[in-house]
Amino acid sequence: LEPGLRTVFYNAYNELAPQYSTVFHIKSSKKHAEYELGMGNFTPWVERVNETDNVTYQKFEEGLERMYVHSEFASGFMIGKRLYEDELYNIINKMPEDLGRAGRTKVETDAATVFNNAFSVNGYDGVPLIAENHPLVSSQDVASNQINGALSDITLKQAITLMRSTTDEAGKKVVLRPDILVVPPALEWYATELLKSPHIVDSANNNINSLAGRLKLFVYDYLEDDDSWFVMD
Repeated sequence: LEPGLRTVFYNAYNELAPQYSTVFHIKSSKKHAEYELGMGNFTPWVERVNETDNVTYQKFEEGLERMYVHSEFASGFMIGKRLYEDELYNIINKMPEDLGRAGRTKVETDAATVFNNAFSVNGYDGVPLIAENHPLVSSQDVASNQINGALSDITLKQAITLMRSTTDEAGKKVVLRPDILVVPPALEWYATELLKSPHIVDSANNNINSLAGRLKLFVYDYLEDDDSWFVMD
């Protein structure tokens, strides 16, 4: 783009704060791909009864590999010579504006696929991101991070409790503390009532709302399922 149009492009690209950075840790890379090797964990210690007893040694299990392959995206636009010479209505300046917004939309949409595919596309461990049967590297057990049911006072509390019981690859609790509730726009108002009402929502009882002020609400505009909701630490 010409320097002036390039400025218009980046102004439009940055006119709204990115949403994906609220729910993702952003890292940089100078390689065509990045690799991470997951590792297992040690099981809890066992009592050593006598000082002459042998020390119990554990093997450190190798976990699954995660690969991040970077893709390149580009786009542009063409204008005719006559339009360029006879530009009377500031149309050309609107083109890089919309091109910038299209670039930002691509980034946001791609990032949101992690949530939009969370129940259907298998991840590196062979099951979807949200599933009841995540395999553990150093244990025969499986782990669940899924609550079945629409967002409500009951299911949200179940999700918080389940998250606090999350274990590592050896079955040890990692003591997560959920602090963000992620919802699509369709659930914004109900989620606001859940987290800010002084009393329990949808109840005739006068019990205090123990969820009030507990979680930060993030309304993710790029979530495609009006019924999906997520609790994060």
